[in-house]
Amino acid sequence: MRRAARSQGAFPKLALLMCLGSVFAACALLYAPLRAEFLKIEPWTADWRTMLLSDRTTGGHTGLAVVLINQETLAGYPYHSPTPRNLLASVVKAVDAAEPAAIGLDIYFMRPTEPENDEAFVRAITEARAREGRADKVVLAAVNETAGQFGESERRFQRQFLAKTGAPVGFLNLRREQDDVVRYTSPPPPGTEFPKSFAFLVARATLGSIAEPKAPDSTRIAWLLRENYSPESFPVVFAHDLLPAAGDAKVAAARAQLKGKAVLIGNDRPYIDRHRTPFSAKSGDEMLGVMVHAHITAQLLDGRSYAELDDRWAPVLIGGLAVFGLLLGWIFWEQRLDLTGRSIATLALVAIDAFIYAQLRIILPFTLALTAWLIGVTCGHHLRAIVSWALEQARLRTSSSQRAFQQQAS
Repeated sequence: MRRAARSQGAFPKLALLMCLGSVFAACALLYAPLRAEFLKIEPWTADWRTMLLSDRTTGGHTGLAVVLINQETLAGYPYHSPTPRNLLASVVKAVDAAEPAAIGLDIYFMRPTEPENDEAFVRAITEARAREGRADKVVLAAVNETAGQFGESERRFQRQFLAKTGAPVGFLNLRREQDDVVRYTSPPPPGTEFPKSFAFLVARATLGSIAEPKAPDSTRIAWLLRENYSPESFPVVFAHDLLPAAGDAKVAAARAQLKGKAVLIGNDRPYIDRHRTPFSAKSGDEMLGVMVHAHITAQLLDGRSYAELDDRWAPVLIGGLAVFGLLLGWIFWEQRLDLTGRSIATLALVAIDAFIYAQLRIILPFTLALTAWLIGVTCGHHLRAIVSWALEQARLRTSSSQRAFQQQAS
């Protein structure tokens, strides 16, 4: 009865408008500038997926630890930036005494300090490399040609100073997106003097002869969470707890957390080297640069990575969802329980996306996929309404003509 009553009514103008709107929306997505604006929401959905579904570890990471130089460590030093090189020398010696698998300094060197302090640091690096006869045990960080805030004289000093240490040098490869969030690593620019990243060289030094770390095909960072969804997944030791002034008990406890692990040394100072990450979407907190590099190094040590859906398959997925949605919208257009409605469609796609992310480690273009589904569903539902109305009108005209003919015949 409901169908007959609807069919005998006026032309379904709303259905026509919805069909035209669906076609317009589909065309708009094919226009690159509009699609780029629309897809600004995609990172936000990806960040929530990262926070909820990333790999988790029980307790801290077993193969990596972080040593932080904070305000307490720097107490008594006449300046804090650059980090005093004599302090760095003492920290490197203290970390090396803990017998780590490798040491990485997430600190760059762009200008000289006191000559005796610079020389003390170079000696500390040289001694740490010579202690076990491992030239790659200590890895230093550098900024590469993409860091436009540094001048040629600063780059020259960096090159010469790092060469004195003889240690392997990797570039700091964090990449900020347009919204100032770090989600990816950056590849080396062509012809660079630092072809390997800092994290890669630390991972290689840690693994040694066991295995060569495999750089993932995707540059998306494979973040690591603790059981409570905290991104601080690594044991943290404060540098001053490793120095003799802390006392034997504290030093022994701190060393125990570093033994046999890759150890990253970095700064923890207010407003310096802090980055927004996917975890900032929930808390607004920023992450220390050394912590971001710890996540990158850990994924290389563990062999973990996530891949984004290949550009060849993304259009197939999006087009397939649009067609499937159109068919279901057409078939179930009159069902009281709208099996193709927005809520159920969204929940189904969220579940599928979560499964593929967690189990297959593939990142789907969720925003485009959901939009294509809803466009298809909407178009299918209202197109069926127009076609049904047209067929019903044709049937009514035929029936009316037959009755008129029968009346004339009688």
